This record gives sequence, structure tokens and C-alpha cells, in this order.
Amino acid sequence: MPNRSEYQPLAQTPEEEEEADVSEELNHRPARGLRRVHRPVHIDLSKLDNAFKRWTESIAQKVKRKKKVDDNSKKQIWHSVFELQYVPPITHSEPVKTLDHKPPMTADDFQRLVKAVREAIAEGIHPKMITKGSSGSYFARAKVDGRVQTVAVFKPKDEEPYGRLNPKTTKWLHRQFRWIIPFGRACLIPNLSYISEAAASLLDERLNIHIVPRTELVSLSSPAFFYDWLDRNAAKKGKPLPEKIGSMQYFLHGYTDASDFLRKHPWPGRAISDTFDDDSHRKGGYYKKFMSAVSIVCGKTGAEEEVYDDDDQDDDRILYDASEDRSGQPFHWTPALQDNFREELEKLVILDYLMLNTDRGADNYMIKYCEGDHSKSLVDVAPSRTSRPEMPMMTELRRTDTNASGHSIPGMSTPPMYSQQYAGSSVPYTKQPHIHIAAIDNSLSFPHEHPKGWRSYTYGWLYLPVTIIGRPFSQKTRDHFLPLLTSKTWWAETTYELRKLFAVDPDFHPKMFRRQLAVIKGQAWNIVQSLRHADEGNLYVRSHGSPTDVSQDHWN
Repeated sequence: MPNRSEYQPLAQTPEEEEEADVSEELNHRPARGLRRVHRPVHIDLSKLDNAFKRWTESIAQKVKRKKKVDDNSKKQIWHSVFELQYVPPITHSEPVKTLDHKPPMTADDFQRLVKAVREAIAEGIHPKMITKGSSGSYFARAKVDGRVQTVAVFKPKDEEPYGRLNPKTTKWLHRQFRWIIPFGRACLIPNLSYISEAAASLLDERLNIHIVPRTELVSLSSPAFFYDWLDRNAAKKGKPLPEKIGSMQYFLHGYTDASDFLRKHPWPGRAISDTFDDDSHRKGGYYKKFMSAVSIVCGKTGAEEEVYDDDDQDDDRILYDASEDRSGQPFHWTPALQDNFREELEKLVILDYLMLNTDRGADNYMIKYCEGDHSKSLVDVAPSRTSRPEMPMMTELRRTDTNASGHSIPGMSTPPMYSQQYAGSSVPYTKQPHIHIAAIDNSLSFPHEHPKGWRSYTYGWLYLPVTIIGRPFSQKTRDHFLPLLTSKTWWAETTYELRKLFAVDPDFHPKMFRRQLAVIKGQAWNIVQSLRHADEGNLYVRSHGSPTDVSQDHWN
């Protein structure tokens, strides 16, 4: 049996083997010449570091949680609080009413427009900054029939009101004094205006109302945009400027601000000074301009605080061609035009309520009057003995027992009818004098909660005469919107398209989108309840309380 006192451990590394040999050699030497050998110990730090990394990775693999992958697939709604209660009658097909009398712009048409803008930039025709507003927005130009024209409005993401590269001085002051001056809209997700612009166009297309010029997300680069010094310096050395993602909206010709239009053509029975008379504001003295500037610094931006210059004839003041001005021709609010204006305004009202627009001023929607085709004489005013045309009397509201279509909705009284000159006729709208309303600048929409606090965001159309917005919704509006807003298929498709659009943003958060969608559904509930009551209209949408489960639709 071996003596365990003489047991020696085996060497594990070459260094230990070398030390063992040295110790064995020293043991065989005479004790008189024994001297202790000091040998430095070598430690390989790279091997130690690799071993530590392997150890940490093995621990991480054991405790690592699987990342939840968002399911962006289209889902089907099994049950919803929006239940269809009636089917509208089948009416004769009418041509789709658009803002320019052309078929609705498709995605391919829009891409051709973007291509034309890129080609113009390559030729040196750069976008032009819009001085009006608080964001860095630009008129995108291109060649149309050999002539340079404004074709779109481009708003980059990083030049939004509180973006990092916003070129406006007032917003720079807001960012610097954000702890002192209260400003902004806490109900909105920051730096998401460009998505809201495109989402408003998507919602307009889904509702089939065509009052929002087509808007999509586009990436452009141009020296006219605002860049960092590093990017500018690199561009001087031959490096191309980085592209900026933003929203591009099709530009409308021949339209003017609603305030300007109603000032030139006041509503019947309402004085000009009682409609939109802001001549004194536009020609205010230095004190008024100074106070307006102070209000902007304090965050009170809006249509009533804008400072205008009568001598400023830039593109941001004249949003139409001078050759298309119809101010020299007579215009009268005929009964048919009044009803047509109400129907177009109801589209704007429902769209603003649905996406909860917090910035719908009188300068954020535009109006255009078209006389129609003169091939047929359409007399809408009784002839007068005098050569001077007279303003027609305002049509009185009258109630009838049955509506024009001859159908009724269960549990719903018959709505009042307006005097429709061409109601039920097969004459297309292009052959008649008619009104267009365009909803532009929808950047401050789709909040994640209802606005609250000391600031209020009032819709600009609320200041219109009561004879316009105080009447119940027309039967045409009810028959158009009720089948859409109570359809499960419509909601499933719209939700899918909105989520896909909002997910483009790098800071997209599913929880915040669900909150935005809950607000949209709550607004839709109020709209549906008002549409189902024959005596309710634009002013009654807010009176209905949303149910607690309006955002709890059951998906498969």
C-alpha cells in the first residue's frame, strides 16, 4: 500500500509541469546550496476574458426571456358594439365627387408625382419653405407641361414643431424655455405629425369621402431643407445629403381659405362683419403684432394669432392661381348651393370628430366654387325685372312626413328635408354649380387621450352660422356613413391599415396605438348615435357618452 504522505497532485498545465520539474530538481540538490527561485507567474488575460464571456452567455441563455413578436396580421372581429341596424336603400349610381373632378388618385399616380418632384430637384428646382406655420414645411415643385408649378406640400419628420431640426425661431424658444412656458399638446404623441397626415388621407379613403388631398410617406433630400452642420459640410465635399422622411400632400389649385371665401361670400342672412371679419386684425398696429408674437411664444398658436402682411404675396398667402380667380363673376348662395355646402361640411365634421383633430382652424380647410358645365342652362334663381341680380332669400327649414327616398328607419323619426334643386335627378354634379371643401393640414390628429387642461382645441367650423351647423344630418350623410361605421369588415380592414401605417415610425409602440384606436372607436360611437337620431346633427355628436367596452371588440 503506497504511502499517502508522499502523494503529489498531477500537473494540469504546462506551467505547473515546469514548476514541478524545478521543484523536483531542487529536491535532489544538496541542502547547503539550496536557494529559493523566484519565477514570475504568467496569466493569459485573453483566455480569462473569453472564459468569463462564455460563462455570462451560458447564464444569459438560461434566464433569457423570449421576446414577444407583434402579430401584425389582419384579424377578424367576431363581436363588436357597432351593430348594423338598417340597410340603406339602393340609389342610382353617381360619379365619385373628388376635389379636382378627376378619378381618385391612385398609388401609382402619386408615385409618378413623387418621381417628378425628384427629377425637378435633380435639375435644380428645389422645394420652397413655407413661412407660415410652426413647422418646417415646403412647397414641392415640378415641371407640368413645361411649366414649373407647385404640385405638393412636403413636411419632414425632423422639422416638425418640436423636432430636432425645426427651423422656426418660436419653436426653438419653446424648447429652451419648456420648464417655464407651458405649451404643446400633451394628448398627442410627439413627432408623429407626418404619420397623422398620411393617416388622415387613409381614413378619408376608407370613408370614401375624398375631401383630403392624397397624402403618403415620402423620403426626399434637397439643399432647401434644414440639416446639421456636419451634413452640410459633408455635402460640400461631395457626399449627398441624407434623405428625410415626411408626409407629402397633393397640392390643390383654385382653392382658398374658408375664412376668405365666407368673407367674400357671406352666408345669407348674416352680415360680413359677423361672419369672418378679420380686416382689423390683418391691418393691426405694432402693438397688436407685438402681442401676437408674445402669444405665440407662450404657446397660444392658431388661426386667430397669425400675423399677416398685406404686401406679402408669397405662395403661402395665395394658394391658388391668379388666372383661376372668379371674384369678378357673380356668386349667390342659392338653395341648392346651401344644401350642397352643408353636405360637404358634414363630411368634414365627421372626419374631424373621428380622428379628433385638435387643429381645425378656419385656415385649415379650404373652399372652391365650381359653376359647372355651361352646355345646359341651369336656372336656380327666379328671373327678376331688374338687370341687377338679387340675393335669394334663405330657405326656411321645413319638416315632411316622408323623406325623398320613401324609406324609414325603425325607431327613428323622419329627418327634415332641405330644398334640393337636383335631388333624385340623374344630372352629374359636374353639370351643376357646386361647392368643394378640402381638409388640409391634419398633422395634429389621432391623440392617445382626450384633450384636457387649460388649453382647448375648438373646431373652426363651430363659428359658422347656426343655419349651417345647427341643422340635423342630411339623409344622404346618414345613408353613407352608418353602413361603414357599423360594419365589422370595415373596422377590421381600417384597423389593419392604420396599424401598418403607424408601425412605420421607428418609435412605434403598440400600447400607444391601442390607446389611439380606443379614442377613434369612442368618437365613432358618438357619431353613430347621432346619425341614428333624426333630430341630431353636427352639434350633438359630443353629447353621447361612449360605452366602457367600446374599445374591447372581440377578435379571433
